[in-house]
Amino acid sequence: MPSWRNSRKRARAEAADESPAADLRAMKTGCTVARFFGFIRAFFRWPSATAVVSLLLAITGFSYNAWQLEKSEENSVIRSAAFQVLNELAALEQVIYAGHYDQDPAAGNPRRGWVKVGLVTDLAALIGPDAEAAAEQVKSVWADSWPRIPADRAAVDRLITEIDRARAAVKSRLEDID
Repeated sequence: MPSWRNSRKRARAEAADESPAADLRAMKTGCTVARFFGFIRAFFRWPSATAVVSLLLAITGFSYNAWQLEKSEENSVIRSAAFQVLNELAALEQVIYAGHYDQDPAAGNPRRGWVKVGLVTDLAALIGPDAEAAAEQVKSVWADSWPRIPADRAAVDRLITEIDRARAAVKSRLEDID
């Protein structure tokens, strides 16, 4: 049998071939869109293609869900700590006012103030660097000013100013939450 007949038979067999390799060979000629859809058609003739695509979609979806849950939990922690810090700053302000204006040694007890300042400092670390710095400043001013609270109006004003700055830092962080 002449060799040209064999090559014709081989060409007809390749043309009738439905394998992905034949589609890939056919894609070498033709436009880009036809190549793309030919590749997709060839890929999905592969028996496990649907399973692979499903697995990739499941992994992608799970990864996004895990990231979203982590971000949401972080925001929840920041929000809870921020509201607690705001409450404690208000309580510290009450201690200061009771000690200075009311001259009440029980309600204006510096030990209550130290507890409030310590809690604010600890919780501010969960909120962010600006809130943490503001809380450290409140702690520093409190350490310098607490003995003078009953008699010195300037010490009280300085403490209240630092408390207001800390409040502003906490509120700013709350506004920045995603």
